[in-house]
Amino acid sequence: MGYDDVMHASYNLERVVSVGWNLFWESAAAIVPIYLVVYTPLSLLLEFWVSSGLGGFGVPIKIIIGILQIVEALFGVVATMGLAVIVDQKIHGHSLSWGEALNFAVTRWLPALWTGFVAFWIVMGFFLLFLVPGIVWSIYYYFFVFAVALRGVSGMKALAYSKSLVKGKWWRTFGYALAIGFIMSLAQTGAEVILSPLPETSVFETVRNIVDNLVSAPFTCMLAIFFLNEDHLKFPWSGNGAL
Repeated sequence: MGYDDVMHASYNLERVVSVGWNLFWESAAAIVPIYLVVYTPLSLLLEFWVSSGLGGFGVPIKIIIGILQIVEALFGVVATMGLAVIVDQKIHGHSLSWGEALNFAVTRWLPALWTGFVAFWIVMGFFLLFLVPGIVWSIYYYFFVFAVALRGVSGMKALAYSKSLVKGKWWRTFGYALAIGFIMSLAQTGAEVILSPLPETSVFETVRNIVDNLVSAPFTCMLAIFFLNEDHLKFPWSGNGAL
């Protein structure tokens, strides 16, 4: 299946979802190993912390869960960027192995962390002022990970790049993000129901966490397609891809 129209035609939500879904399955052989390499050790570590780590020091479970979510986000961005560069190359007619994509994502990890740190404090500042500005700016910065991974920018330049794509299309971006996130939550809930008969042991809790992240991968493909479509329409010069 060709994906040339990603760079030329404005996608509606249905097209974003269908192309992202198809592209995931065409690239699953490269995407799934990245997710396994990133999330298997993470899931093992997080389950260890829950079962015998921080809990042994009397740390409240809510704090433990919060810390674990932060750790997962800090390292999980590598999987997101690896997936993003696979999608980027796919629409340009090229294929990457999972190792090549993962190596590329690792080189963009620190810029992504720095950009996320900057975005967090800016958005938090707006939230402290009032709820609405915080929501507005969180959507303006919605594409920053893809900008870092695929456009070689970081910090305020990556945030400005994301904002330039969203500006004038805020409600469209918000609606697409909300819809894709909702469908993803339904899929993850379905996976949890299917796995619910499994015993609640450390091993199976690890499996559940890995599956939960794998289920998110097709929807991250959809968001990558959404970014690339908006990006190529606004900046046609970005048509050669990230590599």
